[in-house]
Amino acid sequence: MTRTVLQVLFWVALVVWFVLLVRPTTTFQPVSDELASWSDVLPFLVSKGLHLAAYAGLAVAAVVLFRGWRWGVVCVVAAHAIVGEVGQYLGNEWYATGRVGSVKDVLIDWTGMVIGCGVWWVGRKVVAKRAA
Repeated sequence: MTRTVLQVLFWVALVVWFVLLVRPTTTFQPVSDELASWSDVLPFLVSKGLHLAAYAGLAVAAVVLFRGWRWGVVCVVAAHAIVGEVGQYLGNEWYATGRVGSVKDVLIDWTGMVIGCGVWWVGRKVVAKRAA
């Protein structure tokens, strides 16, 4: 695939991820910071792990696919994390979607982005060192 096709797929993935974030859910999401019961722990960890991994992947894709303006695209992804959470909050306020926007989720998303950019940076240094 050409870089242009991959860049288009990146933007499509970003839009799809946003739609998945703000869609109504039938699963209970506790509004407070405390989990309702121990049976909520695994789904909670999976959900937060998915946030972390998705944004790590988006950050890596941004820095690899958009060479000349990679950090601008990374900033768009960072803003996407905020907009996604605001969308969840407003969607629940307006339409009772069952989604809960959270500052903690934004911080988890940004942590994933830092991890993704760090992995890319270390990988780039390792490849450069081997080539030298």
